[in-house]
Amino acid sequence: MNFCTIRDLRNNSKKLWGNDDVIITNNGKPKGILIKTDDEKFLNTLSLIASARALWAINSIKEDSKAKGYFSKDEIEKEIRSVRSSKK
Repeated sequence: MNFCTIRDLRNNSKKLWGNDDVIITNNGKPKGILIKTDDEKFLNTLSLIASARALWAINSIKEDSKAKGYFSKDEIEKEIRSVRSSKK
């Protein structure tokens, strides 16, 4: 992967179009990623990015839940089993 500053992106963007994926930086910190694609891969690429963002969101929710002391997944499943068995 190549790295490129925001300034270089603004001033010399034509140089980037031949490259593969490019990480855009600002003050040495990553701020974005340019992902090479084409007409055939475009929709699949968008779908994969959306899936990755969804997984990221789910993991973030799980971590927040754990940090705040909410029920764990196992505790929730145990409670569901308990309620279902009491209804039989």
